[in-house]
Amino acid sequence: MTRTLGLLAGLMLSATAAASGPPASPFVILLPDATGDEGRSEPYVDALSARGIATLVLGFEEADEGPRASLVPAPSRDAEELARSWAAGEMPSLAGRGVALIGFGAAARVVLGTGDAPVVALDPGCRGLSLPARSAPALLVHGLAAPDARDCAALDGNAGLERLALRGITHGWDLP
Repeated sequence: MTRTLGLLAGLMLSATAAASGPPASPFVILLPDATGDEGRSEPYVDALSARGIATLVLGFEEADEGPRASLVPAPSRDAEELARSWAAGEMPSLAGRGVALIGFGAAARVVLGTGDAPVVALDPGCRGLSLPARSAPALLVHGLAAPDARDCAALDGNAGLERLALRGITHGWDLP
C-alpha cells in the first residue's frame, strides 16, 4: 500500500504541476466497490491524511440495500453516471485541480473512464476491460495470483497507464 500511495502522490503532483495559478491543495475521492466499502478505504484515508492529503469516501449503495454477496459485482448506476459525466465534460473538469480518484473493484473500472483526473484503480478485474484515451495518468494495481492477471498485463501500452502487479496477491487483498 505504501508504494501505491507514493505513486498516487506522484501522479497528483505531476498532474497539478502543469496547472496555472497557485497550486491547489491535493484532494482524493475514494469510490468503494459495488459490495460496499467494507473498511477497505480506512488505511488509505489514514495514510493520505498523514501526508496532508484531504479525502472523501463516496458511497453509492441504497441505504437499506446492505452488503451484496456477488464476487463479480457490476458498478452502481450512480457511480457509472458520475464517472461518465466527468469523462464527457458535463461536470467541472478535474484537470489541474489537485483532485485524484481511487476506485476499488468495480469502482476501479468506473474511475478508469474519467480521463481528466489522476486515477488509482485497485483490483478492477481486467477481464474484458478496455480503456478510453486518457489525458491524465492512471495507476492500475492488481494481484499476479488473480485469475485475470494476464488480462491486466495485456493493457500495457495504453497511453497514461502504469501497472503495478503485486506478487502472490489475488483479488480483495486489502479487505480488513
